[in-house]
Amino acid sequence: MIINKLIDLEAFNRDESIISLAARLGFDLRKSGSNFTSPCPVCQDTGSKRHLTFYPKTNSFICHKCNQFKGTNFKLIQNALNLNNRETVKWIMDSFSNHKTNPVRLCSPDSHENKILEKVSSQPEIHLDIYQAFYSLLDLPDLIIHYLEFDRAITKDTISRFKLRGIAKNHYSLKTELQKRFRTDDLIQSGIMYQPEGKSPVLRFNDACVVFPHYHQGKLLYLSTRNLNFSIKSYKLPQQVFFNLDALTQYKTVYVFEGIINGLSYYQMTGNDNFICTLGIISESQYQSLIRTYSDTEFRFLYDPDEAGRKASYIRTDSQFYLKLFSSYGFKEIPLHQSRNCKTKPKEWDLNDLTIWLRDEYEERAALLEYCQGLSRPEAEARADIEVNNMKPVQ
Repeated sequence: MIINKLIDLEAFNRDESIISLAARLGFDLRKSGSNFTSPCPVCQDTGSKRHLTFYPKTNSFICHKCNQFKGTNFKLIQNALNLNNRETVKWIMDSFSNHKTNPVRLCSPDSHENKILEKVSSQPEIHLDIYQAFYSLLDLPDLIIHYLEFDRAITKDTISRFKLRGIAKNHYSLKTELQKRFRTDDLIQSGIMYQPEGKSPVLRFNDACVVFPHYHQGKLLYLSTRNLNFSIKSYKLPQQVFFNLDALTQYKTVYVFEGIINGLSYYQMTGNDNFICTLGIISESQYQSLIRTYSDTEFRFLYDPDEAGRKASYIRTDSQFYLKLFSSYGFKEIPLHQSRNCKTKPKEWDLNDLTIWLRDEYEERAALLEYCQGLSRPEAEARADIEVNNMKPVQ
């Protein structure tokens, strides 16, 4: 449904995370399994009463007590802010410019040139077509699912929300299909393929890797990877684009992470998608361009608490974030990875390490409750979920 040909409400209700929207509107969210709960404003719940449930999978909400407060993103805004239809549409247009039916510039024509997307906008359209075609051929092999869910504690909902896919030794079929659709020279120039000296062209990807799609206003601009074999450097396309770019035009406060896995961990812990990932520590010129272009945005740089992150002295890092975060979960200091190699210094935990610990804490609590208290597995999991969720969230 399109109102006044100005905004696509169907796309807005489908694509915008209802969890991020609820957090933005001030709802006190608490994770409950794969869903989130909050006090219902209609029932006027207080304290620990939580009858209102948000469902990320269907992008919907409902109060299971009054059954009056329910619906989609549009209804949530309308009821939470007490707006009529016209006022709700205007609020969405002001807050989510990417859903206007007319193209929206990242910055006004007379403003500072946006160097964040400058290189991408100059790319041949054929290269972006190749990225989209390549991505559409990918799926989620079991090896990639195991890495994301079990090794990194990234949930199915997060994988789906950010449309992650992967490769697991199916290079030949991918290469063959791409060469049916595009000229080999274009595939090489786009960076998807390269030609070793004296050999035929090959895909520029590791045997097993996660593929992260970088979207902006619904358009796929870039693909980055995370190799499962950590001794091999990850593949990069010629023009680097930050991950989750739309956050730059949707939020006044944006968290900046060095790696995508940490950004996804932040999303899982908070339910918020007000973050970008810079794929490593950005240069001083990139940093200056970012803060000038988005001068009204408060950036909180949360690079890994390691030597490389601390050396970027030109970046105003939030040095207290990790200390506050770990202390809120009962740690007196940031835990260290104890390396077996005595020549390697122990590294401090990052956000994903904490995500894994929370997942393991949940599993361990459920197992103990099931064994020691004679609870059924569903009862034990429900109790463990409550206990883990009662820990303090990220501030």
